[in-house]
This record gives sequence, C-alpha cells and structure tokens, in this order.
Amino acid sequence: MRYSGKKVEVSQAKELLLRNATEKCTIKIKPCTPHEGSRIDGTCNNYNYPTRGSARGPYLRLLKPDYGNNHGIRMNRHGEPLPSARKVRTELQTTGRVEDRHKYNAAAIHMLKFVHRDISIMNGPLDYLRHRQYCCTEIGQSDPRCIPINVPEDDPYLKVTNIRCLNFSRAETFQDANCSPDIILPEQINFQTPVIDLSTIYGVDEEALHGVRKYEYGLLIMEKRQNRYVPKNITRNQLNLTSNNLLDTKNNLVSKIDTADDTIRNTAPNMLPNLTQNINTNQDVINMTADMLAEMLANIATNPVVNTSSDAISNLGTNTTENICFQNNDTETICYQFGFPEVGNFDLRTTALTIFFMREHNRIARALHHMNPCWRDDRLFKVARQINIATVSNIFMYELLPAFLGLRNMINYELISEQVEHVSAYAADAIPLVYAEYEIANRFFHTLLDGRIKMFKEDYRYKDEYPYSDTLFRSGILEKGKILEEITRGIFQQNAAKLDNIQDPEISENFFGKHLQKAHDLAAIDIQRGRDMGVRGYNDYRHMCGIKPAQKFEDFFDTMEVEKVEALKKLYDEVDDVDLLAGIMCENNIQGMDVGPTLFCIMTKQLQLFRFSDRFWFERGDQMHSFSLGQLHEIRKTNMARLACDNADGIKYVQPQAFMNVKPGNMPVPCNHIEGADLTKWRDDSCYRNKHSHEATHGPMRHKDKHYRKTSMFYGNGRHATKGSSNFFDNVWYNKPSEIYNFHESTRDIFENAS
Repeated sequence: MRYSGKKVEVSQAKELLLRNATEKCTIKIKPCTPHEGSRIDGTCNNYNYPTRGSARGPYLRLLKPDYGNNHGIRMNRHGEPLPSARKVRTELQTTGRVEDRHKYNAAAIHMLKFVHRDISIMNGPLDYLRHRQYCCTEIGQSDPRCIPINVPEDDPYLKVTNIRCLNFSRAETFQDANCSPDIILPEQINFQTPVIDLSTIYGVDEEALHGVRKYEYGLLIMEKRQNRYVPKNITRNQLNLTSNNLLDTKNNLVSKIDTADDTIRNTAPNMLPNLTQNINTNQDVINMTADMLAEMLANIATNPVVNTSSDAISNLGTNTTENICFQNNDTETICYQFGFPEVGNFDLRTTALTIFFMREHNRIARALHHMNPCWRDDRLFKVARQINIATVSNIFMYELLPAFLGLRNMINYELISEQVEHVSAYAADAIPLVYAEYEIANRFFHTLLDGRIKMFKEDYRYKDEYPYSDTLFRSGILEKGKILEEITRGIFQQNAAKLDNIQDPEISENFFGKHLQKAHDLAAIDIQRGRDMGVRGYNDYRHMCGIKPAQKFEDFFDTMEVEKVEALKKLYDEVDDVDLLAGIMCENNIQGMDVGPTLFCIMTKQLQLFRFSDRFWFERGDQMHSFSLGQLHEIRKTNMARLACDNADGIKYVQPQAFMNVKPGNMPVPCNHIEGADLTKWRDDSCYRNKHSHEATHGPMRHKDKHYRKTSMFYGNGRHATKGSSNFFDNVWYNKPSEIYNFHESTRDIFENAS
C-alpha cells in the first residue's frame, strides 16, 4: 500500500478492486537486490519499507496533525475559524519591491525551488487551476475540496476592487483517492519521489522515463531547434481551448441537456443557471485542454443531469493527450517533455535549470561513452544519472545551503562533512519521506522571489524584462529569438528580492496572472496550505525545537521584535493559534544565518533525513554501487558555476560563487577559470584489456591530435590538460554548435547519431 507502506492483503486487494482504486493506492515492487542502484520509481530505497521513497506516498509528521471537525482545515483552540490567511499575510508583510543588493541573486531562490519541487509536489495548485476555478462562486460552497481565502473589506490592496475571495482547493489526500478509511486522520499525497533524485527530469516511473530516454549511448532525448538543444516539444497533439471554444462547449453541453427526457429536463433548470454561471465566469481561463474542462464540468454536475450529460462530457476529451501541459496563453506552442512535465514547465527559470541538468546528463553520458566504449546504453544511462543526481545534491547541500544556514552550523549538525571521506551513517530505521512541516516552513523563502524576469545581452548589459506572472506555464518564451540565452544570464546577474517582510506585487497580488486568476497571493496560499495539511501552531514547534513555549504573546519576545509580536496579538486570539509559517515569518534570524530558530530546526531534521535515510545518498561508500573515494572527491568539486558554463546557453563568464551577487571578490571570470569534476575517474580499464576493443577509434583523444582543444571535456573545468592525458574538448559542444571543432570522423559519426 502506498499509504501504509505495507504489503496488500487479499481482502484489501479485493476491496480496492471494487472501488477501482488499485492503481492509485498500491504499487508493484520487483524484488529488492543489493547490487542495483536507485530505481526510477524510488522503491527499495528502504528494505524494511520498500514502498517508501516512491512517488504518491504520504508525508511524515514531526507532530500529530491538528484538523478541525470532520477533518476540516485547522481551526483555533475554540474550534472557530482562524483569521483570513490573506489578512495574516498583509498584516505581517507589506507589498513592495526591494532588491537584495548585497547577497543572493536569482539563481539562489530558483535552485531552492528546483530542489524543493524535486522532492515534494501536492496537486493543490493544479487542482484549483484545472478543476476548481469555481471555489469563489456559489457552486464552490457545496464542494468540500474548496476552502477559498476571504479577502477583508479593508484589504490594503484589493479594497478598491470587487475581489473578496481568493481561489483555493484542498490538496488530495489518501481518503480522497479511496486509499484509506475516513476514520483515520487525512494524509496528503506527495506526487514526487521524496528524495533528491532529479525526478523532474527522469520521472517517477518507467513510463515517464520512457518519454525522455533515448536508449542510445545512455542519452536523454533532446531536439535541436533554433541552433540549440532542448527537450522534445509535446504540445503538437494537445488540444487547447480558447475562451470562445469554452463558450461553444458550454452551449453544446446545454443543448445536450435540453434534448433530455422530461424528467431530467424538469431538474435541469435548477442546475443550468449555476452551470452557466460557472462557465461564463471562467471565460478568461484560456488554453484549458478539453479533458480539463470535462473534469471541471463533471465536478460541477452534482445531480441527475450528469447522467444525461455524461456522454457529452466524455466526448469533450476526444483527440486530447494527457493533462500535462497547462498553458497560460492561447498562443503558447511549447511544452517540454520532462519526466514530470507539470513541474518542469511551471516557470521559466526552473524550466531553464531543468534543461541544464538534462544537458548535463547527456554531457556526462557522452564522456563516459567516449572513455568506456565497451559500456552499453543501460550502464551509461545509470552511471550518468547517478553522477547527475550527486551533482545536484552536492550543489544544494555544500554550496547553496551553507549560504543560508552557515557552513559551521551545517557541519555541527551533521548536515555536511568537512572531510572528503565517505559518510556511512545510514540509518535503516529512518524513513525516506518529506516532513509536512518542512513542506510548509520552506515556503518562507518565497520572499526571495523578484517579480521581474530580467534579460541581459551578450555583453551582460540589461536588455528588458518580463513580469513574473506573464511567464508561468509559458515555456515557449524560451525559444523566441535569443531569450533563453538572455534569461539564462539573468539567472546569475539579477539580484534576488531581499529576504525580508516585503513581498513583490507580482508574487503577492498577481502570481498566476490575469488569465488564470484575478488575484493570487502566494504567501497567503502558503499559510492556507499549512491549515489544509493540519500543520500545528507555531508555539507547538517552538516547544518541539527546545524553545520555551509561550504562555502569552509577550513570551515571543525571545525570538521576535516587538512590532511583530503586536501584529500577531492583533491577528490571533491566543498564542497557540498562530500559524507555523506566520510565526516563522516573524522570527529574528540566528546569528550567522538567514533563518530563525524554528525554521532552522525543521530544516535540520529534514536535511538529516535526506542524508541518512536515503540508501543511495552519494556520500555513502559501503554499497556495491557507491562512488569510489576518488570519484567522490571529484563529485565534491561540482558547483553551480561549472554547471552553467557547461550547459547554459549564452554563459561565457560567470561569478565563481554563482548563487551570490556580482560584486568585488565575486566578479565574473571566463569559464575556463572555473574548476569542476574530472570524469576520467570513471574510466573502466577493462574496456582496453582486449586488443580488439576498438581503442583506435573510440579511445581517449590525445593532445598530439592538432584538431582538438587543449582543455578537457573529462575535466569539464577548463583546466589546462597535460600532454598525454585524455583530452577531447572543453565544455559541451552539443548545446554550443558555434564552438564545435573538427573531430575524428569515426567519433563525429557516433556523436552526431546520438544527438
């Protein structure tokens, strides 16, 4: 069972079959073997609980959840509704635009988001965008999944509008999926694998992997368009609905109902006004696929009319593909084939990072193939994936997080090691899952989001910008002219928003853009999601983290400024009512960190879990598939600057500390000054023991071959190679055609056929 992690009994299997819930609730697991590496689906990470580590599993809890009556969202201590999440946000955070001119750039926040989406995804946002646009209408009042956010009459920004509600629907739980009984507390479904494994790229099952894997030379599928290599476009068979199409579909459905028999027609008038109202209010929702609309209509139709219109509804989905390309513009023509397209195509910068890591996989696979010609496709793919996952893990844990949490603090709490040796502190009783509290607390970093997507010319001068809300679900922007190159430079050149109590208006008022939502406050949504998940109050987590629990609001002075405490006192009736995220937003930072004590505590518990519960963590040395000490030493050299130089379009110069702003001491340098991993540590000597191993055509290129660059692809770092070493070319040629040099013809044929 996905929910319990236990083997399904015969009686359970029969019950699930009757409910048509077998596929959603269970997962088939092949026998676990010690010699294999990490599986795409995440199973067998823990021998005791082989389903743990797979997608569609539960979240862990640091504390027992706190739900309202009948499993409703969290209430206050008296069982009454908590203050509007929108009001909490506007009281604790103002709206404005303040850049971080001293520390972080845009790469920092987008790498945080990239990794977070790799380990945790709920279906809440896509649910209310695809299926429940009506939560703020009369129809939404009868839908238990709708819990919209009230907008107060005196709202400082929306009071001049008629908007008094922000759309929101509950994340799917195992009860919603008919996988667990209603008598137990709800647990939300995590649709991602809960370990760092680049599942956004590779997918969470073999079917998803099949869509991105080329099955040649260990490569992923990339297409050459406009002189650059990008993932496959999967929109060509997708049917999109403009607002006019949506209206036509509504009229078609109404006409079907009008032709029904007298009994149904007599009940229809009571239903049609609501149905018509719902469709009309959503004319601004463009580019919904037909089957998205069909599901939305099916959710609305709650009386016998649905029986009459069921054929019409099902027929709306004809000639459509899966609902994986939600698009924000009726002219959008691009949706990239990632292992998890819904995640990878969300916003331009995390999409760009996803493309970088796909290219990095292919760069590694090509190097391994050239170096080890006896390796077959499957081995090349698995080793390239293993190195790629280790690269993102090392960058996240050893380069990005120390900036926020402090290097010495992370060492002291055993989150990272100051030694190069293997780390073998695996805990078999630690379950590889994501804490629900971490999912919510980590959203504190959304304040780093700047509402502008800046673009920079080839000479690194500012060119133009997009409003953030105009870029969500619009991957096609990246293929217009030189925008991919210009946005890529902006990732490293643009300052992040300051880590403070000010939210950019694009994030706090208009996050999804006018096409999808009239107003959308990301921080308010984050607070509401914590209530939806039943995450307990801030005071309980203070206690859990060793901070004296507050008896009165003034007791918060040990971690907060006076004005923050006064704001909380104005919002909440009692100290125990304060939402976890609201409390974290108010905390003072620990000295030497950019987070407060409660957030640091929760992050520490999750990061320890990443490191010690993942049987395939890259630093382990006691597994059959572990990196050798020499290979681990090279993995520790990986860094964001080198990744950008090797894979990011338009990057010829980059600051060595790539997550930090350009300033004295961190000025951009040529890419050949950035050190990286030496992939020759993966050379397999057995490929050269046989005299018939084709070493003459496939073996490492020599420095004496005048057609090849004097720096090494295998180093990937621009260091000058010595005579007689395994030289080929620097950086990556497949995404930089202008830098391709003459190759030995036999090698050129191999690489061109594998592109």
